[in-house]
Amino acid sequence: METKQAIRQVQLQKRREMSEADFWKKSEQIAKHLTGLDQFCQATEVYLFASFGREPDTWRIMEDCLKQGKRVWLPKIAGKEMDFFSYEKKECLIRNRFGMLEPDGTGEKGTGKTGMIIVPALAVDKEGYRVGYGGGYYDRYLKEHRTLYKAGIVFSCQLLKKAPRCKYDIPLDCVITEEGMFRFHR
Repeated sequence: METKQAIRQVQLQKRREMSEADFWKKSEQIAKHLTGLDQFCQATEVYLFASFGREPDTWRIMEDCLKQGKRVWLPKIAGKEMDFFSYEKKECLIRNRFGMLEPDGTGEKGTGKTGMIIVPALAVDKEGYRVGYGGGYYDRYLKEHRTLYKAGIVFSCQLLKKAPRCKYDIPLDCVITEEGMFRFHR
């Protein structure tokens, strides 16, 4: 089995090689599948991330959430920890040390008790285990906030048969690609 680091390199390359037209078309399809999901429709609070680089686009999803009256929360990294803060408009975000946009941390902090969390990933396997960027931020957050419905969003080329995992990895409840949604039964 490949190491997580090897998988990260391959998956980042796959995303870089995707054409601009395919990227936007597939991102739009992912958003459509996600916003049609029962858990999304019922959620009054959605924990998202500000898409970065060639991650599936989340900006339209954020705007849709706000138009529907949902509370939107975005992550802020502080040291080895990550918390979520309220989001209302892009202009209020700042760049962190990784170059990603995040709240400044002065707004309201999410409790992480109810709603849905949309998790970034470089790859997801058939059991819902993801390969992230290697910081462990989401696994630590999810360990403490188990009541959130956990959905990953990736392009279909990022699906794996089996990802390497360790005892700290928290599996997703489902993954959404441009081809549809896949639930993981436990």
